Amino acid sequence: MRLIERQLQTTVNRLVKWCDQNGHTISPSKSSCVHFCRKRNLHPDPSIHIGNIQIPVVSEVRFFGVIFDSKSTFLPHVRNLRKKVSLLRVYQALTLSRLDYGCVVYGFARASVLKRLDTIHHSALSLSGAFRTSPVTSLYVVCHQPPLELRRRQLSANYFIRAMSVPFHPLKPFSLAIGLTRLYEARSFNIKPFSERAKAVLNDAHLNNINIQENNILAFLPWDIRIFNFSNPFSGFDKTGTAAIIYQQHFSYHRNKFSKYIPVYTDGTKTVGHVGCGVVFNNTTFSVLAYIILCLSLVQN
Repeated sequence: MRLIERQLQTTVNRLVKWCDQNGHTISPSKSSCVHFCRKRNLHPDPSIHIGNIQIPVVSEVRFFGVIFDSKSTFLPHVRNLRKKVSLLRVYQALTLSRLDYGCVVYGFARASVLKRLDTIHHSALSLSGAFRTSPVTSLYVVCHQPPLELRRRQLSANYFIRAMSVPFHPLKPFSLAIGLTRLYEARSFNIKPFSERAKAVLNDAHLNNINIQENNILAFLPWDIRIFNFSNPFSGFDKTGTAAIIYQQHFSYHRNKFSKYIPVYTDGTKTVGHVGCGVVFNNTTFSVLAYIILCLSLVQN
């Protein structure tokens, strides 16, 4: 424990130093420490400090809506989640979204803990108008909803594939050492890392040999894009009180001043149910027609 404590304290000191250099402050009163351990005998908690103030050690903490407990059972999270969703009636919009949130993290808890959520799932499905005596499997078919176990596995696999498609994602180079793999196989009650659990899900679905294409979202890195200047010669005129000839004169002056540049003309339009935009330059014309549900700013840009 002393070695772990020193390593954590060194990391906290580096984080505090970085925050001080970049104008940030870590509040000790809003910080907490959770000692993740399943030992039953005497096992002292670590003593971590922010400055001269010790971080309080708690048995559970909420992080991004998921409650982590010191035993890693996720029982407090399931209890809190069950308490929240037991009164909800709109299944698709509220209940299922709450059950899905964070399931990538807590979805591999013990089956006895996760089984507490199945009653909420079955109660919500029974609102479809089925008979009270209908089997649970029949409810799944009628409502077109898979069991929560399969849904959690599917969402975990989706997240893993999406993470593998992102270049330089922290999960991408992660690989469990052979010694740790044998240790997890010998102690099946231990929870494996997320990447290993997701690989097992893909292996069960015979998708372990798929080639995941990288999706380079930031093809143009924001910090590498050059800042460009632009001018708007018409910004000082009121559209309602300015004659059209004045706009034409300023446009002619602008085109004469920048005659060496290629002019590009754009315009957007909006009708009932549709939006459209057009681009004209040289001898090329582009036009796009989209439904109104699409973002209008894309047309305006």
